Amino acid sequence: MLIIRYNKNMAQTITKDAKALARAFGFRSEKEFIARAVQEKVRRLEAVLFSRTADKVKRGLDRAGLSEEDILAGFERSRR
Repeated sequence: MLIIRYNKNMAQTITKDAKALARAFGFRSEKEFIARAVQEKVRRLEAVLFSRTADKVKRGLDRAGLSEEDILAGFERSRR
């Protein structure tokens, strides 16, 4: 795991960059820009987690010798 030590210089650099990018892309403020950037990053990371989970499920189904059709057929049988 990468650990980045937060310091005053880093905060000043991020603030300066956020202000410049906020202006360049038409945001009302650097806070609005930062909020949007964090939201987008969170969505991307959630997609990565979903993909990893789906891959684990697929590998488990493959190891068990089950196909998507087997799973769907099982759901259909349980609905009756």
